[in-house]
Amino acid sequence: MIKIISNKDLKLTSEHIERLYSLMIFAYAQTEIEIWGHDYIRMNKDKYLEILKEDGFLIALINNQIVGSVYVYPLSD
Repeated sequence: MIKIISNKDLKLTSEHIERLYSLMIFAYAQTEIEIWGHDYIRMNKDKYLEILKEDGFLIALINNQIVGSVYVYPLSD
């Protein structure tokens, strides 16, 4: 069963952060290869860490293993 949890409710370890970043890089590499080509990094790690500090990430877990995430934020007030 998939469990969805907010990043503010999960105490993120350095391993969690590495896993989340790696999944994001992999997902963009697979879905945007036709646009950007091979070896393109959609977001550098510093920027990723910056937005990870904000409340807005929903993290998907299966058997307490991170399998994905999504960043949700308002476009305007």
